[in-house]
Parts: sequence; structure tokens; C-alpha cells
Amino acid sequence: MKKLFLILFTSVSFYSFSQTIGAKGGLNLGKEKASASGISITSQSLVSFMAGIYGEVATANENLYFAPELIFSVDGGKFEFFGTNATDKLSYLSAPLLMKFYPSDKFNIHGGLQLGVLLKAVGEVDGETTEYTDDVNRVNISAAFGAEFDLGSASLGARYLLGLSDLSQEDEGNLTLNTIQIYLAVPFN
Repeated sequence: MKKLFLILFTSVSFYSFSQTIGAKGGLNLGKEKASASGISITSQSLVSFMAGIYGEVATANENLYFAPELIFSVDGGKFEFFGTNATDKLSYLSAPLLMKFYPSDKFNIHGGLQLGVLLKAVGEVDGETTEYTDDVNRVNISAAFGAEFDLGSASLGARYLLGLSDLSQEDEGNLTLNTIQIYLAVPFN
């Protein structure tokens, strides 16, 4: 009897929360910041893409939602040193874990953390490409905050990702990623 009550209570609780599942995709504008021996360099923006799936689960507060995502993205930056051009492209599978607050039906602000796992790192210097995945820390943690506007059948959003992890494996160096994402999100239901 206790098990039946627990199953019934769990089922009713689960289905009483509204849920949304959808897909999203858009642009990444990434910058790398490298520092070593007291010198700091910030890259030019690398324009790339992001795509994935998202969900929204209502909480006890009708304006607050938990919003997990699974996103593939390419981050990195462009550098120019004394006439030499270099581009870094880091491919990540990321899981943003966000809280969304809806002050109105058509607008939300959101924030949380994003955990990214490096899939591949590629550098290009003056046309020569080198993979260096094993030379970069595989986990990237970022603070995420942004806003979305409901357009009816889709939402338009912008998000800033502030890199908190040092991606460099060098003892005296530091490498972080900061990214602006502009995306369109389309719900399935």
C-alpha cells in the first residue's frame, strides 16, 4: 500500500509540473584570454555555431523554471602576432544547468553554470592545422547568464558565458574562454 501511494504521489507530482522540450541553434562569438609571465592577451572574436536541445521544468514558483540543456558548440579565438595569424577552435559538448525567471509571459532572464567537455581542439597557424586536444584541460566550467524573448512559435535569446576554468595545462600559464551566444529556440510541444 505504501509503495502504491508513493508511486501515485510521484506520478501526480511529476505531471503537475509543466514541461517544455525543444531545439536551439545559433551563433557563438568566442574570445580566448591567455596570460603567462605577467603578460595577458585577449583574442579577436571567433564566429562559430552552437546547436542542441533544451528543456524547461516548472518549479513551485509559477515564474521560475529549471532549464537543463545539452549543447554542441565551437569556441575559441583568433590571434595575430607580428604578421602571423592563428585560430583556435575548441569543440565542446556542454550541459548548461540554468534557472529561468519569467517576469512576463514573453520574456525571461536566466543564469546558472555550464559544464563543458572538450571533444576536439584544433589550432591553425598561417594555414597549417594542428590538433592539440591532449594539451588542453578537458573540462570547462562557465557562469552563464542571459535573456530570451518569446516570438510566438520560437524564442530569440542571447547569453554570455564567463569562463571560470583554466584550460591551460601549463603551470605558469592561464587560458580562459568567454563567449556570447545568440540563438533561436523552437519548442517541440
